[in-house]
Amino acid sequence: MRSSRWAEAWCCTLAAAAPVIRAADISWPMYNLNYASTRYVDLNSINTGNVSHLKEVCRVRAGGAGAFQSGLVQANGLLYVTTANATLALDPSDCTVVWKSVYAPEQKEPFPVNRGPAFANGRIYRGTTDCRLLALDAATGAQLWRVKPCDPESGEWFAAAPIVWNDLVFIGIAGGDSGVKGRMFAFDASSGRQVWQFHTVAQRGEFGGDTWKGDTAQTGGGGTWSSYTLDHNTGELFVSVGNPGADFDAQTRSGANLFTNSLVVLDARTGALKWWYQLRAHDDKDLDLGAAPMLFELADGRPAVALGSKDGHLYIVDRRSHRLLSKTPVTTVLNQDVPVTEQGVKSCPSVAGGVEWNGPAYDLQHGAIVVGAVDWCAFVKKDPKPEYKRGQFFMGGTFQFIYDPPPSGWITSVDRSNGRARWRFHAEAPVVSGVTATAGGLIFVGDMIGNLYALDSDDGTVRFKNNLGGAIAGGVITYQVGERQYVAATSGNVSRFIWGETGLPYVVIFRLSGDIPSGPRPLSSADAPATQSKVTTAVGDAGRGAAVFAKVCAGCHGSAGEGLSGPALVGIGKRRSVEEIGAWVMNPMSAATPSGASAMPRLYPSVLTERDVRDVARFVINF
Repeated sequence: MRSSRWAEAWCCTLAAAAPVIRAADISWPMYNLNYASTRYVDLNSINTGNVSHLKEVCRVRAGGAGAFQSGLVQANGLLYVTTANATLALDPSDCTVVWKSVYAPEQKEPFPVNRGPAFANGRIYRGTTDCRLLALDAATGAQLWRVKPCDPESGEWFAAAPIVWNDLVFIGIAGGDSGVKGRMFAFDASSGRQVWQFHTVAQRGEFGGDTWKGDTAQTGGGGTWSSYTLDHNTGELFVSVGNPGADFDAQTRSGANLFTNSLVVLDARTGALKWWYQLRAHDDKDLDLGAAPMLFELADGRPAVALGSKDGHLYIVDRRSHRLLSKTPVTTVLNQDVPVTEQGVKSCPSVAGGVEWNGPAYDLQHGAIVVGAVDWCAFVKKDPKPEYKRGQFFMGGTFQFIYDPPPSGWITSVDRSNGRARWRFHAEAPVVSGVTATAGGLIFVGDMIGNLYALDSDDGTVRFKNNLGGAIAGGVITYQVGERQYVAATSGNVSRFIWGETGLPYVVIFRLSGDIPSGPRPLSSADAPATQSKVTTAVGDAGRGAAVFAKVCAGCHGSAGEGLSGPALVGIGKRRSVEEIGAWVMNPMSAATPSGASAMPRLYPSVLTERDVRDVARFVINF
């Protein structure tokens, strides 16, 4: 790729290998900054010499308890962020809430996670947890259109942040762990009309259909759950495709299982397959390619693509020859080629390890690729007879996280030319946040115990560290408004898959302390602290508990209590009373692991109120 640009007048050309933005206000107009997903910003007002003076300007509460993994988009003079069901527009300098639009799901929510919006032509586009695609007015939040191209009852939903190009909106379905049939879509940006679709799990009669045994492609997974990359010169759309289903049962679906665990490159205008690169054929350990690819140029000018994978490696692939140039481990790697059996195998990374939904950034100053990763192993077993149940997790086995040693994270800088690690930084907790490189010689990134870091891009030295009070699982970006440079990050995430703090969801904005007026910071209208809800009934409200369970608990225990990383809850009413279940939620250390780690996050009282606990207990007792 030679260059990539954003079409609005307020932002200039962004080059894939040397992206430079020059304007009075320097924005962050899409999930990964530009179509090439480089996440490099030509700003240096905040630099290695003064970043230690970075101070919090403001923070705003984005919503209720649950997963908070949204990328941040700063465009149109506003800062946009999403939760599972809400979309917010904020003043990017003081956190004032300009508007908030809340979508009420119309069907089942398979997994309440959303990874962010896209901005284009005065509109905000986002997916929903019940398989809708929405277009909102970017100035007011008013809904302009809504379409339903997939089926949440089968476990499909939209997790990814879409991208928009040439009046087309690109997004694909998530739900590979539920045995869905993966698909990538393009929609007309003005009306929502579907323009094309591509099967990310090749079907019978299609190219690659013979890489699936029997009818296994019908439950073959292949979801997409982060975001996408595009070369506007060639019209190529780069799609990362996740794991096959069932996750841990490779025997029944023998073959390469195209196009799972693959980079798929499509004609953005038609959806036709142009080429692909499969990182791992016939995966049996849930080692997705989830993060968006990053486009850049090698020192000799050859176009290349960088891929951060859950298998714990950073891949560099030549975009002309489609050959692998380098493969660099960026976390602990163990037993990846040892088949999963009924007796089980220790796998590193596995399930929640490696490079998750936020991929690499390009450090222009050093010709390097910087990527964050999770260091966390698991013990994985195959079921003797995996059974598919529509709309439930279809793992084909079980997994147990290993807490000795405790989960941690890595940030690694890799030389683009030879794939060698320039430096590594070992974070205190898993790293899943966005990574951003700047002309100020800094790498901004966060970890899952709430630490926001600024690392020196020369050698990985910590130049700034601040704990935000909640897990950083979404966007970490920087932008300029007027003459001031800002850094914004998400904080607060409830997710059993990623070890660390939880917290309520906040957007937190920083700038240099000399720019901040003295005195108490102003609070935005949505910044009121959470208050304890009073218990309104002695028995609990199962209907309200169902809503809380879907947002906070289903990611661990399954949407129907079938179990995932947390234990199955089916039949729990025969073993425990409402009061006993409530006591368990309030004091999870009573069920600690042998290493001393809590068997579940401590959610009460910082995230769940007493009423929440009782209502959830009343709901799950009926499983």
